[in-house]
Amino acid sequence: MRADVSAFPVTLDGRNMIFVQDSQRLSQGVFIPHQIFARFVSFFDGGHSIRDIQYEAMRQYGELVYTEQIEAVVQELDKALLLESPRFCETLDRLKEDFRKGDRRPAFFAGKSYPEERDQLHDQLEVYFSEAGSIPGPTEKGEQTEELRGILAPHIDFQRGGPCYARAYALLPMAPPADVYIILGVAHAPSEMRFTVTAKDFETPFGIAQTDKAFVNTLSKHCSWNIFQDEFLHRSEHSVEFQIVFLQHVLGMSQDARIVPILCGSFDHYLTQQRPPEDDPMVSEFLEGLKSAVDASKGRVCFIAGVDLSHIGPQFGDPEPADNVFRSRIRQDDLEVLDKAATLDTGGFFQLFRRNGNRHRVCGFPAIYVFLKTIDASHGEVLTYDQGPTPDGQSVVSFAAMAFYGPRESNRARPRKP
Repeated sequence: MRADVSAFPVTLDGRNMIFVQDSQRLSQGVFIPHQIFARFVSFFDGGHSIRDIQYEAMRQYGELVYTEQIEAVVQELDKALLLESPRFCETLDRLKEDFRKGDRRPAFFAGKSYPEERDQLHDQLEVYFSEAGSIPGPTEKGEQTEELRGILAPHIDFQRGGPCYARAYALLPMAPPADVYIILGVAHAPSEMRFTVTAKDFETPFGIAQTDKAFVNTLSKHCSWNIFQDEFLHRSEHSVEFQIVFLQHVLGMSQDARIVPILCGSFDHYLTQQRPPEDDPMVSEFLEGLKSAVDASKGRVCFIAGVDLSHIGPQFGDPEPADNVFRSRIRQDDLEVLDKAATLDTGGFFQLFRRNGNRHRVCGFPAIYVFLKTIDASHGEVLTYDQGPTPDGQSVVSFAAMAFYGPRESNRARPRKP
């Protein structure tokens, strides 16, 4: 079985099944009967033969598993590209080459996670803004001397997080328009590098969001390593795509506005080593390179972090379901994290995760850390916080919307085009 495969229980037509999929979405995934999965799929590790699997099934469960049963599951998993096999390697190489040759990153989740038809998508997003209610901007709150420098939004599916997205993105039309929107997402698939950048434009049902290639080139020159090494991960990563959809919806993305798509890999090994991420030369180079590219851009920059917070419950490895008591405790922990973010206390932010080893699996940890380290802001505020249950109601993903402000800089403003 491939290392980046995930599996979680579902009920399909009254049957207990395990849905198996890969983090890069090379296939649509596959459903395996729960009993079969529990009995012998765990032995699909490249080190067990069919005879070995039959022996282990008899030894552990007292059951005879026929060769045909095992072969049928192997074929099904291989067809879904979930096994390290020649079929998988050939398909992966072809997909990587196709992606490398293209100058655009197609809308991977259109028609899957949100409507692929422009008007339907517009109407769906408008519902979320209606549900989010009115949102005061800095001027309405008497903060005329400050302006929006960035937002933190979810990357959970729109069905659960739509109004939370809207709380953050409703602020952008009220702020001075930016020349560059730096979007920090999360690499959910394993990556070789800590950060992955692409210079490809992004396509959505709303049109083409153009990437600031000069900015990306400047950033690349400040790094001694290849920031495009894992570029293929952008192909099927939703954390950036979902931000662009909302960004285009609220701004229209005029031709002179650009994006910079960045995926952040895991920082959990720094927690184990008990050292801040910037002690790693790769991280420190990237942070300084990103700041230098911002300075060199000469335009107004807005940061966007597409992040989720805690992942709790059986689906994510916890022994107990996410009941009200568990959810209340997670809320307190999450709000403590957001409080550190609001004060841009990156040291305190890191120490919270170091103390608990990120036991609640906050996937946005690295992207928020980079966001706080590079944004030119004086403070942030939490706009809303929510928790979205999984379909079975046993697990939960939490998320929030935040806004970050800094002193007004009228000299960097440009007029908004009609």
